[in-house]
Amino acid sequence: IAINPFKAMPKLYSKEGMELYRVQGEQRGMVSADSPTKLKAESDSKSGDSTAGTKEGKSQEKRLPPHVYRTADDAYRAMIRGMKDSNVPAFPQSPVKSNSSEQESHVNQSILVSGESGAGKTVTTKIVLNYFAVLSRRRSQSLQNGQPGTPPELANGSNVKTPPRMRQLTNQMTGVVMSGRDFVNEKSSIEQQVLQSNPILEAFGNARTIRNDNSSRFGKFIEVRFNAQGQLSGGSIETYLLEKVRLIHPSVGERNYHVFYQLLAAITPDERRQLKLEDVDVEDFKLLSQSGVYERRDGVRDVDNHEEMVEAMQIVNFPSDAETNLMQLVAAVLWAGNVGFKPNEKDHGESCHLIRDLAAINLAKLLGVTLDALEQALTCKKLNVAGEIVTKPLQQEQSIKATWSLQQAVYGAAFDWIVMLINESIDVHNTNSTGASQRHKKNQEAYIGVLDIFGFEVFDSNNYEQLCINYTNETLQQQFNKFVFKLEQLEYEREGILWKFIPFPDNQDVIDLIDKRRTGILSIVDEQCCLPRATDAVMYNYICKGHAKHTRFQVTNLQKPRNKFSIHHYAGLVEYSTENWLEKNRDELPLATTELLLGSNFTLMDDIRMFIRGAPKRNSLKLPSVGAQFSRQLSVLRKRIDGTAPHYIRCLKPNDLLVANNFDPKNIVEQLRYGGVLEAVRVSRAGYPTRYAHDVFVARYYILNSSFAATEGASSGRKKKKTKRIVYSSLQEELTALVKSITKTVFMLQLSELEDAADVAAQSPTSTQRKGWLFRSQSKKRTSNNKAMLSKRLSLNVAMPTSMEHFLSQDFATQCACAGFQVGKTKVFLRREAYEVIEGMRTRRFHAAACLLQAHGRRMVYNARYKEMQVANACLQRSVRCYQARKLVQTLRMAKLAVKLQAMWRRKQCLRVVTKLRFFTYRHVIVIQRAWRDYLLRRIMTVDHGKAIVIQTLMRQCLAKISLERRKSATITMNRYIRGILGRRRFAALRLKAIADQQAKEAAIRAKEAALKEQLEAERLTKLAKLQAEQAEQERLKEMAKKLKALEHARVELWKSMNDEDWSLVEHILDSTPDLAQAVEPSSGELPLHTLSRHGSCWSLLVDLCLVQYPKALLQRDKLGSLPLHHAAAHDARQNFEILYNAYKDGLSVADSKSRLALHVAAEFDASNVIKFILEKRPDYATVTIARPPNKSGGGVALHVACRHGAGIASLSALLSENFAAAKQVDANGDLPLHLLLRNGAVVDLVSVKTLLTCFPAAVSRPDQNNALPLQLAIEHECKTNVIHLLLIQFPSAAQVVDQYNRTCLFSALLHGADDRTILSLINHAPEYVTAMDEQTQLIPIQMATSQEHSPLVIHALLKKDMPIDLTEKVRAQVLPHKFSWNHLLSNCEDQYHMVITKILQGCTQPQVLALAHVEDSNGKIALSTATPVCKHEIRIMLRLFNTLEIVNQRPAYTNPMSDTQIFYALRYDPPPSLLSSQGGNGGLFTVLHEDAGNERMLNEYEDLDDMSMRSGMSMKSQRSALSLKSQYSVEDKLRRIHREKGQNVIAKLTSRSDVVERELRVRKNYRLSRQYIPIIYSVHHTVQHAAYSEAMAEPGYCVTMEGADATAENHMLDMRNAGVAFPIKCLKKIGIALLHMHERGLIHGDFGTHNIGKFGKKWKLLGVGGSYRVGDKTDSRRGFYHPPESVDMSALEKSGGKRRSFFSGGNKDSGNMNAVCIRSITADATLDIWAFGNVVYEAFVGAPLSPYMCRGKRPMSGAEYAKLGKWSDSRLKKSLDQLSEQNQFRDTTDIRNARDLLAKIFTRTADTRIPTMRKVLEHPFFGSVGGGAAAARTRVQGQAGSNGL
Repeated sequence: IAINPFKAMPKLYSKEGMELYRVQGEQRGMVSADSPTKLKAESDSKSGDSTAGTKEGKSQEKRLPPHVYRTADDAYRAMIRGMKDSNVPAFPQSPVKSNSSEQESHVNQSILVSGESGAGKTVTTKIVLNYFAVLSRRRSQSLQNGQPGTPPELANGSNVKTPPRMRQLTNQMTGVVMSGRDFVNEKSSIEQQVLQSNPILEAFGNARTIRNDNSSRFGKFIEVRFNAQGQLSGGSIETYLLEKVRLIHPSVGERNYHVFYQLLAAITPDERRQLKLEDVDVEDFKLLSQSGVYERRDGVRDVDNHEEMVEAMQIVNFPSDAETNLMQLVAAVLWAGNVGFKPNEKDHGESCHLIRDLAAINLAKLLGVTLDALEQALTCKKLNVAGEIVTKPLQQEQSIKATWSLQQAVYGAAFDWIVMLINESIDVHNTNSTGASQRHKKNQEAYIGVLDIFGFEVFDSNNYEQLCINYTNETLQQQFNKFVFKLEQLEYEREGILWKFIPFPDNQDVIDLIDKRRTGILSIVDEQCCLPRATDAVMYNYICKGHAKHTRFQVTNLQKPRNKFSIHHYAGLVEYSTENWLEKNRDELPLATTELLLGSNFTLMDDIRMFIRGAPKRNSLKLPSVGAQFSRQLSVLRKRIDGTAPHYIRCLKPNDLLVANNFDPKNIVEQLRYGGVLEAVRVSRAGYPTRYAHDVFVARYYILNSSFAATEGASSGRKKKKTKRIVYSSLQEELTALVKSITKTVFMLQLSELEDAADVAAQSPTSTQRKGWLFRSQSKKRTSNNKAMLSKRLSLNVAMPTSMEHFLSQDFATQCACAGFQVGKTKVFLRREAYEVIEGMRTRRFHAAACLLQAHGRRMVYNARYKEMQVANACLQRSVRCYQARKLVQTLRMAKLAVKLQAMWRRKQCLRVVTKLRFFTYRHVIVIQRAWRDYLLRRIMTVDHGKAIVIQTLMRQCLAKISLERRKSATITMNRYIRGILGRRRFAALRLKAIADQQAKEAAIRAKEAALKEQLEAERLTKLAKLQAEQAEQERLKEMAKKLKALEHARVELWKSMNDEDWSLVEHILDSTPDLAQAVEPSSGELPLHTLSRHGSCWSLLVDLCLVQYPKALLQRDKLGSLPLHHAAAHDARQNFEILYNAYKDGLSVADSKSRLALHVAAEFDASNVIKFILEKRPDYATVTIARPPNKSGGGVALHVACRHGAGIASLSALLSENFAAAKQVDANGDLPLHLLLRNGAVVDLVSVKTLLTCFPAAVSRPDQNNALPLQLAIEHECKTNVIHLLLIQFPSAAQVVDQYNRTCLFSALLHGADDRTILSLINHAPEYVTAMDEQTQLIPIQMATSQEHSPLVIHALLKKDMPIDLTEKVRAQVLPHKFSWNHLLSNCEDQYHMVITKILQGCTQPQVLALAHVEDSNGKIALSTATPVCKHEIRIMLRLFNTLEIVNQRPAYTNPMSDTQIFYALRYDPPPSLLSSQGGNGGLFTVLHEDAGNERMLNEYEDLDDMSMRSGMSMKSQRSALSLKSQYSVEDKLRRIHREKGQNVIAKLTSRSDVVERELRVRKNYRLSRQYIPIIYSVHHTVQHAAYSEAMAEPGYCVTMEGADATAENHMLDMRNAGVAFPIKCLKKIGIALLHMHERGLIHGDFGTHNIGKFGKKWKLLGVGGSYRVGDKTDSRRGFYHPPESVDMSALEKSGGKRRSFFSGGNKDSGNMNAVCIRSITADATLDIWAFGNVVYEAFVGAPLSPYMCRGKRPMSGAEYAKLGKWSDSRLKKSLDQLSEQNQFRDTTDIRNARDLLAKIFTRTADTRIPTMRKVLEHPFFGSVGGGAAAARTRVQGQAGSNGL
């Protein structure tokens, strides 16, 4: 079991781990001979495993846990052991030959890697192949080191030491993942080529899916062959069913094949130019961009994969140009996806042409074809008709599909060609699979097959590919069942051993359902592919009809219209869609495209041509379908697996989310159960996994027999004397003796283990504690193993002997059972524990013998080596003594010679000194003399030598001048002579050339003149002949024109008289001009007989006259291909028809151009009289069908034609009387007559429908060609109401069926304007479809009903079925799942159905109305905000709080958790008088605590808060009392009444704290605040039910109704900046006056800023005064935003270490706690508000607040911003004032200077230096400049603009 961890686990697949499993595989079964009684059989080995633990000295090696390496090693060792056992000779006296095929099946192995998609099968396969490569290299290494005969069991024994160089090579060769980079500099071996085939196949065959990032979209069976030495000798790969549909339509969230992304990621600029991929990326190709996914989730880079693929191609020995050609083909496929087609307007889209853009041009170049040839192949279809090629144009959609076929064909062929190249490289024998077994026998080779095939797949939409994939998994599961269950149990029964049958799941019925011959699904699909006009719908009907009663097949009524069915697989129920099954099964390339590829000059096309499935030619065998080919491949695969010993690796997914560290037990158990693993465990536990034939068992374990030597001698002596019967008996005796000996030994070991376990259990706790956890774990494991063995014996009803005597007293069969043996008729069966024990015994015997041989060998070697060492020692001593003597003699001699040398050296030194003195004296004298003589000689020579040089110089100069003059004169003469000769020669040549040219020109002119004369003469003669011919022709034409004019005039008169029905004139014309009987009317191609036949009032004489004048007219066809007989039938001219019939009786069997007989024509035009006449003559024609119906009309018998064109009851009755069964017969499209009749719509008569239903009542439940029932057709074609009701009564279930577009009958009725009775009936019969959305229009029924303006009755019925709340729940109205019908009716119907809304609301309580008002639509908007005026009025009228306030917006405008306060924008109305009580409330629900009776409401002076509250539309009277009356008004009347009602804009402040309310009232009352500067409080209500909105508090609370502002100063400044207008200084002064009003009353605002200044008409008032301070009080650090620098606590910032810690002061959640960290409490005085006022002025001029306040309260202030405020200085002030530029176009320079001066006095570091009062601030020249000068005038204009609003 291999579980995909979904993460990297390098330790699990490391080199060291691989080496451990390899070493354990080679040392398997080896146990130390010192302690045979301590042998312990491990119980965790799998079926067929032959390993056992080993023990060296006192330490015992534990068995390694299960692993992929272990499974691969088991298969490899089993193959080696099988090859060795197949070569063991038969028993000497046994004439029985072992079955060779059976032995062969044990030699070849197979590993089946299976599991669901995404379980890790591909990675597991690569791990297995890599392990095989490592084993092969180690075998090769052992043979190269001179150990060819070393048995694998002793190759790495404990006595063999591996040299260091060998260990180094081993470490290099046992890499886990060996990429192509490791082999670039080495010669490619078979192992490397097998491994490196994976990157190539994964690039072209793997893709990212929803479940896996590297999912194999094909299956493969890898055959890895080994020779007798265990070396990898070759291999082959066979692939199955490449998913080519992914190439065109990758699903959303998935990628296409890896090679496309690898190419675009790793391509070089030169390659881009070569492959036409310049300036394009992944997003530019439709094949890659339509899924929206480009990267892999596992982090693997496409660039690395591409490089690995290229290196792998070199290793696998691909041709040199293969890589370039394949990449060119990949680029061509990419460009083919971008190719487009445009329909031709001339033939209304019946043909199309190729859009010749960059994609088409590049595609043609890459494929090596011309652009015209490409367009011809993709836009035309070639048909082979009667041996001739006919070209038919394709429509746009058909051309697109032809392009898809081209892409799939070339890509699939390239993939098959890649597989062929890989097989040619790794298959050194180059033989096919059929000769594999013979080759294995001859060359002593065996193979291990690794199957990696697609897992079980279930998607939202499963198609033909998923059916084939799941069919493969069903087949493999059946093979698994056969191997594990059937073969096991049948073999046990055949051998006659003790065995208890275990039931197992069998899926043979599913396989028969899919692939059974003639009746299976694949067979039906193949059969339909052979039919010329088969469709997917017809095929689906055949499948459903053939398997409707199958237990594994399921189809529902909802699936039938969608052409879907379900199959119960072993892994669950899977639903399949049959869309495009026939096309996918054929998978043929069109003939035109095939010829296009044949004419390509692209070299790769010649290589892959053999793999392209082209269209079959005429008289050739048809290509096998995809299903048939896949079934054959699967059959061959099953046979190959059956011929091997299988090993299974089940890959599991721990979860479906593909995430690490998430183990879903339920998911794992389901995979184990579906894979049959749980049942396999039961069989493995209870069975005998190891078995041997008798002779093989004796040959393998003969060494364990204690009497082997005597038996062998006796057997050899009796061999020549005994008969064959006696020989067989001798083998049985030998086997019995061997088994008895082995069982006795095994029982002794088991008995000792049981005694050891009992001793361990009896030990004291103290000793157990001393030995620790290791002892406890080992004893626990050993005890559990013994219990498991005992339970297995008890399962066979065998009593466990308690002693050796008891054991020996049992019979032979019981002894074998106790020891884990079963001796069958031909085989010996071993349990896993017994097999491991006897293998260990056999290994110990061999090991002991090997040790004894090695001991004797080493003794002899070391004995000889010791003698050699003795001789060498004596020789060495002699040599040393001789060396020492020679050295002493040499020393003495050297001393004597040294004395002599010293004497000679001293003598020589003395002689050298004497000689030197003599030499120096003589040398000095000679030097002096030579110097003096030299001086004298130089002095004499100096004077004479100078004079001689002067004379020689002058003489040489003179001679040189003379020589130069002579040479110049000679040279000039020679040059002149030579130039003269050359000039004369050149002149002569030019003269001759000019004469020749002149002669040639004259000859050419003469020839040209002669030719011109001949040409002119010929033209003159030609013109003369032509003129004569034209004159003759004109004469002839004039004569013919006269005759034709007369004839034409007669023809016109004839046709005019026939149309006017002037039969006497017609008779006169025909008598006078008999040739007119043959005249053809040009426009219609009709003869006079055709026209006369159409008129029922025509004289019979005229018809006879035409027949006499031109009898062939009966056979003449018009342009429509109709005979005169057809014209008479079409116009119900029975008299004319009888005449024509009597003249040409065979005309009834002649068809027109539309393949219609006369009966069909009469039925089409409702000619009841002609129909009756024909049926009287030929009643059998009622069963004749139209042979080739044109344009897919369906054809059929005459009844079908009559119903198709809406014939009357007379025609239908006549046809049914002769062919009653025609009512049950379908036409070529699968339509019944009832279907065809109902398509005529309103002209259909109820009597006709009843007549057809009387003949065939079941027709009412039969679908047509589009899977539409008669009821759906009647609704769709708007039949009469009584017809629809009749169909609905006959088959009520039809109302629950959807059509081919998943459209319900109810939706169709609404779409086509059915009456109310029909719609209400459909609602009653199918209420579940009231909310079903139509897939095409994306509308629900109520949306379609309103768009079609159905009656309110229908709308009300639909709305009741989709209400968002439960109308029966009156108190707690919870929103239910719905389809937004309520929102649609409120918002999208323009109040057309307001009476329906009114009726619903009249029956609702206030909680229900509240819930309905806040139901959100699909965009998240509530119903109240999107409702149309009248509907909104009906809802709002019930949602007023305290019967006074109407909340404008559900979301609060402000929330303060500290004071538990929320502020809403609202409209205030007078409460209804009927609800007022004498006690100041409405019966106790609320109490009016305060009311400002003196308030003057200036509604006309206020601006509304927002667009939603501009006109409330609310009535101030009782809503419910007048509701029924108002509902009778029209929409216009209601709108007029709504617009006359107005409300006053107010602010509703909701709080649960009474102190907040008291503070608001107290501040205004105690400090006498004027309503000119502070908003008015209209009323205060106390209520216990004011939680009308979800945001409001639910406990008892208060509602303060205050005057509503038009806008805040913050928003007003923003609007003016956007409009390019400066904020008026006059408004700033008004704001300052309002602040001064508070200061003079002794209050400090404390939270002053643009956010708390409101514009009320032309006035500016202060908001938020309820939390003001008295002068001298301590401020609250949690309140306010524009804090001055003195309020910042710098020590808190320093403690935080300068980190950017966030603080917030805007009054939101936890803002007070965060503000308190850095803001300290100070004494409240006027400077606190003055600092904030300075910020208002600064923002009015600059457009932004000071830098510390840049967050504006929209986000938390950071620690850096608080630090900037706390460290305020003059430099920061100067930097801020620099923002007030004097170049401002909206401000005067004086204003800016005054503003800078004012702000410099406000923005001081301390409060002491700041302006102390607001009065002094207002007295500053900045505000004084408002009254005079140009600036004052401009300011007045700005102030007026600001007051009037924008």
